[in-house]
Amino acid sequence: MKLQRIETKAPNRVYVKYQVVIPTHMVTQLGWQGDDEVNFEIDRRRRLFLQAHPATQSTQKEKRMGYDEFRKEVHRILISAPDGLTWTEICEKGTNLPARPSALWVRRLESDIGLKRLPEAKTYRKIWKTEDPSKLNGYIQSTESIA
Repeated sequence: MKLQRIETKAPNRVYVKYQVVIPTHMVTQLGWQGDDEVNFEIDRRRRLFLQAHPATQSTQKEKRMGYDEFRKEVHRILISAPDGLTWTEICEKGTNLPARPSALWVRRLESDIGLKRLPEAKTYRKIWKTEDPSKLNGYIQSTESIA
């Protein structure tokens, strides 16, 4: 095993962290998995004891939403609100949507579902709307046939 020192430099500061590298054959022998949680203890003789156990569901990372799921979810919500919604309102109605949408995905939505983001006259909030659903029948039918 090897102890590695890793430095991260910031203006006027150096942050240090240490990592213990455990060889693959030892991890395999112990039956550990890559997402296991590891607890450690140090006894009076300064010996280090490691104990791994499977990650709990609360600590496992949620599966990230892909673009297709994102597009379908946003489109479903916007079709139900013809006057449009802000991104915050879309997030409240949707499930597992990110707090900030990817700029690339938003650009793709503009061409895929006819997304329009228009500033509201008085508050200048961005209102998300889609084109008339009757114009998008080809798109809607094609996505339903894929799913």
